[in-house]
Parts: sequence; structure tokens; C-alpha cells
Amino acid sequence: MENKVFAILKKISKEEKTELSAVSDLQDWLDLNQLDQVAFRITDDLAGASYELSNIIAGFENELAKFQDKYQDMQNFQVEDFKNRSIKGGDLITNYLNLTNELGIDAEENEVYNKVYSQVTEIYPDFIDKLENAYIDAEAAIDELENINLQYITRN
Repeated sequence: MENKVFAILKKISKEEKTELSAVSDLQDWLDLNQLDQVAFRITDDLAGASYELSNIIAGFENELAKFQDKYQDMQNFQVEDFKNRSIKGGDLITNYLNLTNELGIDAEENEVYNKVYSQVTEIYPDFIDKLENAYIDAEAAIDELENINLQYITRN
């Protein structure tokens, strides 16, 4: 077989040999460097992922701004302040009950008494519990934010 290849090569001209060599070089380059659909898919996937991540980051920043606003608003509500208000309301209820007992009046017939009683015995305890939980949740979210390391990807 080698002899046949050598015999064929002897018959072709110098220009044809040069062209064959150049074509061989082109084919070698093509074999090693041809872009295919996989390369385009990977590039498109990265572009799409970059776009999605940018949108997620923008959404995250928007949600973070909302959280910060709500957290600032919540600073106006101090648990101890509401506990003290509840205690004060409870004391006023006790004083009113003592007064109505002395006067022989049914306290439950008074609309204001009933509203204060409801606030002190039902609404304030619920609110204080929710407020304490909101502070716990907010502080946990802040701790999570402080622990996030956003430098997950290193550049080449």
C-alpha cells in the first residue's frame, strides 16, 4: 500500500503537493477548532443564566429594600412598650371592677370596659406574641444576610 501511495505522490505536481499540504493543514485546524452546536448552546445557556441571575439579583435588591423599610417601620413597636400598655390596661380594668363592685354596677354592661377588656385579654397578648415572633424572624433574616458570601464565582 505504501508503494502505491508513494507512486501516486510521485505522479502529482509540486503545486498539487503544496495544495494537498495546505488542505491537510486546514483540515487539521478544522478538526481541532470547528465550532459546533454544543459551543453555541453553552454560550446561549450562559447568556440566559446571566440574564436570569441579573433579574433575580434585581428582585432580591427590591425585596431587600422592602424588608429594610418594614424593619424600620417595626422599630416603632417595642415589645416592652406594649407589655407595659397591657399591664396599665389591666390595672385600669381592676380599678374599674373594684369601683363597679362598690357601686353595685355590672361592669360588663359598659361598652368601653368591654373594649378595654378585649384589648387587654385577647388583642394585646396576640399582638405581643406576633411582634416578638416578627422580631425573631427579622433578626434571623438579618443574620442570614450577614452570613451570605456572594463571591461564589471566581473570575478567570
